[in-house]
Amino acid sequence: MDIKKIQHILGKLAEVNEQLMSLADGFISNRGKPLFTHQPEKLRVAQPLRAGFYTEVNMSANSIKETLIQVLDYFSIDEGDVKIYLREDRDAD
Repeated sequence: MDIKKIQHILGKLAEVNEQLMSLADGFISNRGKPLFTHQPEKLRVAQPLRAGFYTEVNMSANSIKETLIQVLDYFSIDEGDVKIYLREDRDAD
């Protein structure tokens, strides 16, 4: 791999990291808690993500939906381009 390809890859990684950092700063819950952070102790129930980030997973279904819509909007991803598959609740009657 030549040096230009390596520099290009590193540049893209830096861009993604900057987006993730601003993502962490831009998503705060109604209670003032971050939804994404590098510090899992700031969350009630932390789920690890890539690049050393954690996300809060102790949310209602509506909160999860609203957060996903915000994240898609933040990254300019059309909702029509995403499919979410839900599994059946095993405890449901």
